Amino acid sequence: MHSSFLLLSLIAEIRGRITDGRSGEALAKVEIKCRESGEAARTGPDGRFTLDLGSGACTLRIASVGYRPVTQKVEGATELDVALMPDTMTKSEAVEVSAGPFATETAGSVSLAGNELRNLSNVLADDPLRAIQSLPGVTAQNDFQSQFALRGAGFARIGMLVDGVLLHSPFHAVVGDATDASITNFQGEILEAANLIPGPIPSQFSDRTGGILDLATRDGNAGGLKFRINAGISAVGGSAEGNIGEKGTWLVAARQSYLQYLLDRLTTEPGLAFEYRDVQAKVSYALTPHNHFSLLLMEGVSSLNRNSVASTLGLNSLDTSSFNSTTAIATWRYTPDATWIVTNRVAYLRERYGEENKTPSPLEQGFYGEWAWYGNASKQWSGFGSADFGGTFRRVREDGYEDKLFTPPTPASLLDQFRGAGTLGGFYGRQSWKFKKRVRVEAGARGDWHSGPQPQVVSPYASVTADAWKGGSVTASWAQAAQFAEISQLTSILGRPNLLPERAGQAQLTAQQMFGDATRLRVDVYDRQDRDLIFQPLYDPRFLNGVVFAGNLLAPLQNSQRGYGKGAEIFLQRRSANRLSGWVSYAYAVSRVRDGALRLSAPSEYDLRNSVHVYGSYRWTPTINLSGRFAYGSGLPEPGFFELRNGVTYLSANFNQLRLPAYQRTDLRINKAFVKKKIQLTLFAEVVNLTNYSNMIFDNLSSFNTKTGQASIQLDKTFPILPAAGLVIDF
Repeated sequence: MHSSFLLLSLIAEIRGRITDGRSGEALAKVEIKCRESGEAARTGPDGRFTLDLGSGACTLRIASVGYRPVTQKVEGATELDVALMPDTMTKSEAVEVSAGPFATETAGSVSLAGNELRNLSNVLADDPLRAIQSLPGVTAQNDFQSQFALRGAGFARIGMLVDGVLLHSPFHAVVGDATDASITNFQGEILEAANLIPGPIPSQFSDRTGGILDLATRDGNAGGLKFRINAGISAVGGSAEGNIGEKGTWLVAARQSYLQYLLDRLTTEPGLAFEYRDVQAKVSYALTPHNHFSLLLMEGVSSLNRNSVASTLGLNSLDTSSFNSTTAIATWRYTPDATWIVTNRVAYLRERYGEENKTPSPLEQGFYGEWAWYGNASKQWSGFGSADFGGTFRRVREDGYEDKLFTPPTPASLLDQFRGAGTLGGFYGRQSWKFKKRVRVEAGARGDWHSGPQPQVVSPYASVTADAWKGGSVTASWAQAAQFAEISQLTSILGRPNLLPERAGQAQLTAQQMFGDATRLRVDVYDRQDRDLIFQPLYDPRFLNGVVFAGNLLAPLQNSQRGYGKGAEIFLQRRSANRLSGWVSYAYAVSRVRDGALRLSAPSEYDLRNSVHVYGSYRWTPTINLSGRFAYGSGLPEPGFFELRNGVTYLSANFNQLRLPAYQRTDLRINKAFVKKKIQLTLFAEVVNLTNYSNMIFDNLSSFNTKTGQASIQLDKTFPILPAAGLVIDF
């Protein structure tokens, strides 16, 4: 009896609770293991665990698939409270836990965070924009491209921001060829969260009319030095991060592709040796308790080399290309007290690109440069609302040209040339009110101007949210937005300096019902009215006045189109760190345009009538996570003037009349973690397009008969069934 009591007194009991570092939710199925003794425990549904150990010190390894592992040394009996950070986040100097899994969303927006970004980016491309493609209202039927459309508006009308700065062309791609592959020129490794605003655009955002994708980068690990190696089917990357004393953090990530080998086996076009590499670095430092500074640098290089098939290339065929982009963002945040936040950002963007034929002679060259300032101040009024105001100032310069070559001594023909600079600026103000915690009203406006002859524009915004019943809310929002023409359009030999800014008015009604804290049903009904859209009405071949018109490569740019996008979306979502997480969505949309110069009305290029998105993720054991996605979309229009006559393709008198077959894709993925004493290995295995569905994309108009108008169209297949695998090593 005495010996048994003595034995029990020598046993130390370690108790604790493990939570999700982003939402604060208790984490089940987390493994806690002592390196020295090998004793292990697993958390229950409440996130709690108990581990019986000897009386000596113990080094605990706390790990679960989808989360960054934590190592913590304890001595004897103790009580632990540990927050595990999702795979796309790291421990920073301050962790803000949101009030619920959807609390970071603004009125009308949809967010992605944590492992949703990781699982949906997919092993094949490791591209954060691939995750966005699974959200309701998003159109993305070209598996080779990161770009997407939103409710019938193309990517050129969607503002993509990183840390509050509007990016210009954030892709590894072949400039000027929209049919080739593209991938985002920074890694998902550096991102913390993504917020998509498909409806009325709030006042703080400028110069886009179709929607906003707001991306936030993460800080480095404040808990010490961490390394990660990430190898996928298209690229290998790595990152290192750590702290700078007690006040700062740093993060460096780099990536090198071997995508050229993959494309060589998947595409019908030989010699497509496309490759890329990029690097990102971020330093964050608290200068004082009230002043915080960060610097983000991103550099990307991509190139195409078709020398292996040079003998088959024509004089105007692309042989080599290069694209280099640089982005630098410096952020200073000042918090004089708990009610004020003042933020200033200074950014520099630069892009250089060039294309050559096999001789080699230049086919296209260009430059884009921008200096920008973004500033805003927010004031929290005690109890009833907040106000914020700010402005932007952007100095943009562009120059470039495109040639059509002929056999010497015939000189080259200039297809396009542009050169110029411009200044864009704007200011906004916004006020929100809360009434008895049940009604929230927000109103704001911004004014924008351009240094050219473009008119100044004013863009109002308003929204009302009412908690109408238990767990239910209704939001009505409305806004106008404006987007100025690019300097390359204003100074082009195809354009003119007084091209009007494109305009859009959007209205949206959202009803949402919560089922507990983690599940919601949401319905959006929206209407967007577009005008002054820039188009080249006489560019494409077609039937014109009963005869074949060959098209005009030098057709002028005009504000010739207006149109609309209308539809409804239903979205059932559960977001939880435990058990099943994911969503099911259905969207119905109609998007049409009318060209005033042609006096024609037709579906827009991104008129997607029906679409379905399904995503699910389940953490089965502490080391195994299963996830999958399904996407369906009715066929998009084939852009151009085409029609069928007895099953044969001919040029048409109207545009966007033919449609591609329906799109369908199913992907399955498994993440398996292997937790070792000092490292964690996570193996990703995925099957892309599990059903081997033949998805088609429009490539080009290959040829047409100038007498009869019979046309030959090139359609390409996207991914077949494709197994892929990747490995992440954390140490």
